[in-house]
Formats: sequence, C-alpha cells, structure tokens
Amino acid sequence: MNEQQLLESMGFTAYETKVYLALAQLGVATGNEIAKQSGVPTNKVYECLIRLAEKGFIASLGIRPRKYKLLGFQRFYSALEEKKNSLKDMQRALLSLEQFSKGKQLQDIALVLKGKGKILDMLTQATENTKHFAYSFVGNLNFDYQTAKVSAAALKRGVDIRFIAHKISEHKEIYEQWKRLGVKIRFYPKKEQKSIRFTTFDSKICRITIGEPEIPKQEDYLSFWIESPAFASLLKDQFEVMWKKADED
Repeated sequence: MNEQQLLESMGFTAYETKVYLALAQLGVATGNEIAKQSGVPTNKVYECLIRLAEKGFIASLGIRPRKYKLLGFQRFYSALEEKKNSLKDMQRALLSLEQFSKGKQLQDIALVLKGKGKILDMLTQATENTKHFAYSFVGNLNFDYQTAKVSAAALKRGVDIRFIAHKISEHKEIYEQWKRLGVKIRFYPKKEQKSIRFTTFDSKICRITIGEPEIPKQEDYLSFWIESPAFASLLKDQFEVMWKKADED
C-alpha cells in the first residue's frame, strides 16, 4: 500500500489526498503553492485545506500570507485505532450473524426439491454440517464420489453414518466401497418400500425422497426436507427399528 492508497483508505477524497501529499512535500506552504504543486484547482485546494484542518490533519499558521503545515501523525493513529475497533465490532457482529444463521438453518420450514442432482447437492450440504449421526434408508445404493468425499470427512469428525439398503447382488462392489470408507451398511428385505428414501441428521433435519419405480425419471425425483426435531426423531426411531431387523450381509 502506498501513501495515496493509505490516505484514501483513511477516507480522504482524491483532491484531499493530492493536497495533503503536496503539503507533505512542501513542508509549509500557501494555498497557491499547494495548488501549483498538487495540480488541484485553487478554489478546491482551499476547500480541502479547511476540511483537513477541521479533521485535525493539518494546521493553519497565523501569519500573512496564510500558510499551512502538517500536524503530527497522532490523528492517523487515532483513526487507525477507530478502524481496528470498528473491524472488531464487525467481526463480532459477523460471528453473531453466523451463529444465528446456523441456528435458523431450515428451521420450521419445509423445502421441496425436484431432480436427483439437486437432492444430492442438498445431501452433501447436510452431511457437511452433521456433527453426530446421519442415518439413511437408501433403497438402491449407488456410489457418488462427491457424497463419498463429504461422508469420509464427516466420518473422520466422528460422525456415525449408517445406510440401510436393498441388497442387489450386482452392487456388491458398491457396498464394499462404502464400507471401506467406514460407513455401516445393513440390508432390508421389504421390497414394497423400494421407492422411498429417508435420512435423519442429528435428529434435527430430515428428508424423505420418492424415486423409482414410482417416479422413473431421475430429473423428476421429489425430496421433502424439514427441520423439525420431533419429526427427525421419529425417523431416527423408525431407522433404528429397521436397523435391528436388517441383515448385516
């Protein structure tokens, strides 16, 4: 940062910056001398000198013709301290806003998403914010690398991730990929629930998704997201009942 940028960051206008720097070069000078040195029109120079004097950056000497000089740099240090305090206030306000936002995320609202891509994006976001557990009844389990990456990070944070899936022999390698990450998987035999998927995150946020065979096209999949501790806890209870009945292999 050079001198001009410094002054502008302190709130100096373009003319005030030129006038101040010209006076810094001249030491003590009249308005006309400053105008000549700075290239600022004389009438604007005097306007700038008045403002800079009022702000405490320069002083007018009681001599004729009137001359001006810079004051010490204490005013700059005071202004810098004010900026520091202002930045601290902004930082505290930002942290408060962040906590407020996290506390209100999806609170008391229902969100409907259409299309598998949007649903996966939301699953990724929810998994990133999960602190304790994410329990999912997934039906036909696939291996999505973006979801897997986020899940791996969550597992390292100590998040308990479990899937209940419908066992399909052709998907054996997919199950192994998830297990290698650390995801616990069990298999549920009820084929009539094949189109329904659900997830509960920390008993706070949950989703219910409807896909194939009832909705054959992935772009038409529907997913209902709700932040409701009561409803999310009900899904957690449902998952745990299914988990006990599910087969490990």
